[in-house]
Amino acid sequence: MAASTWLLIWLPYMLVVAPAVWGYTMNGCVSVSNEGKRNVPCTGGKYKIETISEMVARSSTTAALFSGAAAISLIGISIALKDIYRGYAIHGAARDAVQGAFYIGALGYVGLTVWSIRVDDGIHTGFTAQTLCMMTLLCTILCIHIDDSLSRGLCVLLVVSLLAYGTLYAAKDDWPINATDYTNYFNFDKYYRHAPAQYCFVSFYYILLGRLHHICPYRNAQTSPLSNSNIAIERLSLLTDSHHRRR
Repeated sequence: MAASTWLLIWLPYMLVVAPAVWGYTMNGCVSVSNEGKRNVPCTGGKYKIETISEMVARSSTTAALFSGAAAISLIGISIALKDIYRGYAIHGAARDAVQGAFYIGALGYVGLTVWSIRVDDGIHTGFTAQTLCMMTLLCTILCIHIDDSLSRGLCVLLVVSLLAYGTLYAAKDDWPINATDYTNYFNFDKYYRHAPAQYCFVSFYYILLGRLHHICPYRNAQTSPLSNSNIAIERLSLLTDSHHRRR
């Protein structure tokens, strides 16, 4: 029996977003060196825009909730992918590629959620790049093998948001060293232009997977009462024909 899209995709998505929104209402963290270290507790003022991983790291509670939400999300997506494989008859190299992208991306996702920003910037950036690239590869392969115009449109938006995120991140100014000017540190135009692109990318990822699972033929065949009755009638007809032939 195929599980509900709400249970596998939408609920985990909301659980992932919730700690970031909660973190947004807390004091932002201010960089104290060019190595990506952060002050604890955070004293940079409330309602400061940062990336998702930075906002959830504003307290140990939001960081722990985000880690748990990420684990639930990975479990849900892995189950949803099995339904998608069956529904769209994705086998062989295509399925192996999707599975490989999922597992490699999952490792990066775990790295992000376990350490968050409490590591050097280089390590954090590496985990981020690993996760986002594998998420994009997974969705692209699925969209190539699934003929649905809306899903392919969402895939295009996913790629565009990733390119925007990478471009804006590369164009941001250098982080201030020993920053004490909170206003300067949280200057959106200088440092966090790439954050909205990250929000869009994550949203498009979950929306796309939710769409693919929602229209999945296997899921619909398993959950539709009409489909189940048709299957039962078909099986009964086959048994009746077989009985008549024996007579």
